[in-house]
Amino acid sequence: MLVLRLTQKLAASLRVPLPVDAPSATDPCADWCCHKFTVNRFRYILITNALTYYSVVLRVQGMGNESDFIAGVVAGLHSYLRGAGHELAFAEVIAPAAAEVRFSRVADRRILGVMNEFIFMAKLYLEDLSLVETADRLNECPVGPLKGKCPSDIFPPRGAARGVT
Repeated sequence: MLVLRLTQKLAASLRVPLPVDAPSATDPCADWCCHKFTVNRFRYILITNALTYYSVVLRVQGMGNESDFIAGVVAGLHSYLRGAGHELAFAEVIAPAAAEVRFSRVADRRILGVMNEFIFMAKLYLEDLSLVETADRLNECPVGPLKGKCPSDIFPPRGAARGVT
């Protein structure tokens, strides 16, 4: 099962009801948080792994409803992870988990704080860089809850795809 944890702002724009009890993902690699933001009148979504803070930035285009949002997030994760050398993590964990998607709210303040910092940085990066370059920069940024490690240093999390470094 793929768990997409949405901010209240994003859930309201998609008209997705968020359950009170948060489902847990079967694998840490299948648990992602989503937050929307705007740069120069273009809308974007930051998708961040709930355990490692590994992030992907996508442009919101044609993601006006729940099914289009899920398809866009899964396609964006596949495209970025393949380019970053994590194709095996996507193929073995995320793609099979995407057969069943559950929504939840972002309940952890630490991840919401990191995502807000990443959005602040992404707004600056997107002035001159592509979506992929922006995500690469975010994933190379040391994160406080990871005790100064970068998300790219620890993604995919243990228990994800076997044999992936």
